Amino acid sequence: MRLGRLACIAIMMTALAAPAPAPSAASVARAQIESAVALEQAGRYGEAVEQLSHALASKALSHADAARAFYDRGLAYDGLGNMRAAVADYGAALRLDPGLASALNSRANTFRRSGRLDAAKRDYAAALKCPGAARENAYYGLGLIAQQQGDANTARDYFQKALSANPGFTPAAESLTAVMPAKTESGLRPSQDDSGIIPTSAEPSATKPVIEMPVPAGAKPVLVQLGAFQTEASARAAWDKISAASGDALRGLTPIASPVDRSGKERLWRLRTTVPSRKAAQTLCSALTQRQLVCVPVGR
Repeated sequence: MRLGRLACIAIMMTALAAPAPAPSAASVARAQIESAVALEQAGRYGEAVEQLSHALASKALSHADAARAFYDRGLAYDGLGNMRAAVADYGAALRLDPGLASALNSRANTFRRSGRLDAAKRDYAAALKCPGAARENAYYGLGLIAQQQGDANTARDYFQKALSANPGFTPAAESLTAVMPAKTESGLRPSQDDSGIIPTSAEPSATKPVIEMPVPAGAKPVLVQLGAFQTEASARAAWDKISAASGDALRGLTPIASPVDRSGKERLWRLRTTVPSRKAAQTLCSALTQRQLVCVPVGR
């Protein structure tokens, strides 16, 4: 009996002394994806691309995880200003998961920013057909295209659809305000009666984008990112904190809060601003990093 007890104890001690099993290649790759998302939120896009590339190279990811990795790497490439690579990764994600609405919307955003408006419209339209999609993003993007093309009536329709899909979607509310005709001295907008309804035949006034800053004529402005946040409100609040901590570095600049959809995760808001040139971006980021603040030129 005593020998049997000793044998059991010996077996238990051996088991306790044995090293823990090594994590599987799939779990390591998934951890790299999570690490990359954190790096992307901090504006460290190059490192995020590296982590995601390692995860994809492992060949250990499921189709769903691989689609997510390609999508997240597309976002990181987008943050770096590498639109070609971003579009390629969004496409790779969609080949694995054709119903990934966030990839369709993100690729459409990239097409729109690069002037490929017909391709952007196709992706936005496809995103609207995806089950469970956040439809406000596609409607908002279509509204921005209409606004860019000078069609204020169509832009209003799309911004209103975005707000119908998500009444709390602030970018659409702000953009809708921007494309509404100016009020007259009577307090009513042109062609508006006491009911508050504006006929679709009303003449549009000059429009301007709200989330994406207009480019001054002849200038080559550069975006810089100051962080990524869970909500638009926290992004705008962060601007005030960063401004207070930056001395005069941000004086005269305007915050830009840009929504970014992530596959299977909550939306992020990138906090950015625009400076007149690459040299100005380097000067700004040098001043902010000396104060331990995040500053990353987009396209670096």
